Amino acid sequence: MWNLKSAGTAIAAAREFGAQNGLKPFAVVALDAGSYVIATAREDGASNGRADIASRKATGALEFGMGSGSLMTRAEQQSYFVVTAAAAVWTGVVPVPGGARWRRRAKGARRARHLRRYLGQR
Repeated sequence: MWNLKSAGTAIAAAREFGAQNGLKPFAVVALDAGSYVIATAREDGASNGRADIASRKATGALEFGMGSGSLMTRAEQQSYFVVTAAAAVWTGVVPVPGGARWRRRAKGARRARHLRRYLGQR
């Protein structure tokens, strides 16, 4: 189960990954199993809407049970399904790469591979 401490650890790891890989400033949102926000971080220089976009990417990953990159692929193949299902999710969904389902057990190199996978990098 996620708590504030584990959410903070995940956010710190995502920010470290972004810094190491030269990503532009972004926001990270950790949600609980009910899609409620546990913690949010928006880096200096990230646009104001980034936290909302990150939250909706994370919601899509959580609600659909897949990373948002996979969700985008599904939206391209079955737009009618994703549009209809996303409308049923009360917080909204953004089906583009960047939202990840993160298992707390992932550590070290495995965690970095997990982040790269869901950020669309290999």
